[in-house]
Amino acid sequence: VAFVENAAAGAILHVLRWKAGEGTVAAPATPATSTSSSGAWTTCLAGSTSCMFNLTYSSGHGNTLSSPFPNYSTDELYTGDDNGTLWKLINIFKGTPAVAPGGWASGVFVNSPNRLTSPVFDSTSGNIFVGDASGRLSFVREVGSTMGTCPSPPCLDASNLAVGNASPITDGPIVDSTTGKVFAFAGAGLLNANVVQANTDLSAPVTVNVGVASATQVHAGAFDDNYYTDPSKGFLYVCGKPAATNSNPVLYRIGFANSGGTLNGATDGNSLNLTNNTTAAECSPLTEIFNDNQGLDWVFVGVPANCAFGGSTTGCVMSFNITSPDNNTLSAFPPYVASPTGATAGGSSGMVVDNVTIQGQDSSLYYSTLSNSACDDQASVIAGCAVKRTQAGLK
Repeated sequence: VAFVENAAAGAILHVLRWKAGEGTVAAPATPATSTSSSGAWTTCLAGSTSCMFNLTYSSGHGNTLSSPFPNYSTDELYTGDDNGTLWKLINIFKGTPAVAPGGWASGVFVNSPNRLTSPVFDSTSGNIFVGDASGRLSFVREVGSTMGTCPSPPCLDASNLAVGNASPITDGPIVDSTTGKVFAFAGAGLLNANVVQANTDLSAPVTVNVGVASATQVHAGAFDDNYYTDPSKGFLYVCGKPAATNSNPVLYRIGFANSGGTLNGATDGNSLNLTNNTTAAECSPLTEIFNDNQGLDWVFVGVPANCAFGGSTTGCVMSFNITSPDNNTLSAFPPYVASPTGATAGGSSGMVVDNVTIQGQDSSLYYSTLSNSACDDQASVIAGCAVKRTQAGLK
């Protein structure tokens, strides 16, 4: 498992090789070996105990938002830091992790000193897309890139988009390599909340307003299942803000103009309040899953308080049945009732879904709470909780 820590010393990549059966939920184990030494790492991997390698790749600069993006075929990953620098790390799972040499040795400056989002590597263009705290969407040309004009990859291309109009982008962009489109989301600033789509050379941008400016961020949206067959018959769902002066979370959807995936210039005109008051709050990133065992398409979202459905005043996760005919109809939205909901202290992080089989423990989603509460495994301990719920029923 590879993950990044935001530490006082800087941004640290950790690669963990676990040992099955070691530790429990109530009594977690620490790795038997934790090292920054190549020799100690190699020796530990040759044995059977748990091991963790620690690589400080950006000394003096932390990493608040930039989760690593792996390229499994090359055993590499890309990640950013809070000083606007993109990094490439190599030998992640099949050797000793290290900063890539050559043009990557000191990272590639994207937009210093703005913290970067999670990057996304597009295998079609050979470029890495990343947003930042200034509201800018950029791309870095990798060696072998087929798109862009900067002359000596790796290099920052001159093309970029002001997605947030000085509002920070906090979630990584969505890249659709099939249609050649990239999407970014922003809204915590002085101007309106926006979804921006562009071609992967960042030309022909389409900006869609999803509400007013707010002190709280707009996170990444999610496509419905129809989109993956034919974008013209699908929708992008996003949690924005109302069209009035309020900044409570509101669910929108945006259609597509053609099978090439060109985003419409406006939402479909409908929206759904996700809280029962107008207090500023932000949604989790949206998560969608088509459960073919049910024949149902679901979208999941968390809010931190005053849930409009289910009655929880301290946060919840909601599920919406967005199944619709394969004809881009407007009648299916909004789904006026969330069915079902699950109380979640402070709302949820982003959610991870597993598969959709009928086997026991499958068809579930996983997230963490954003506020402390009593967790099921240790009812006497008040802490942040890791949560597992079924997709159907949120039990």
